[in-house]
Amino acid sequence: LVVSRDVLIVGAVVLARLLRRPIAMAPHMLSKINTVAQILLVVAVLGMLALGGQVTDAMRLGYVAVGLLTAASGAIYLATWLRHVTHARQEPEP
Repeated sequence: LVVSRDVLIVGAVVLARLLRRPIAMAPHMLSKINTVAQILLVVAVLGMLALGGQVTDAMRLGYVAVGLLTAASGAIYLATWLRHVTHARQEPEP
């Protein structure tokens, strides 16, 4: 899911460029929060594994929360791209 969101963003930028409607993507606040949540979850999982711990309900909740944040972040980028591509001024052919 994490990699899919990044592929979506890169693919959208490339496709917009091919459609002659280049777009500059800037990170959204939710995207920054998402990145922090992903890093914290990875640290928690690695720490738990290093200490021989078990997956807890709190850890499972973290998986769901980070998954939802990642999906929401991807949706924001997709909506931004769709709005840009459908409302951008068509540039003349060279």
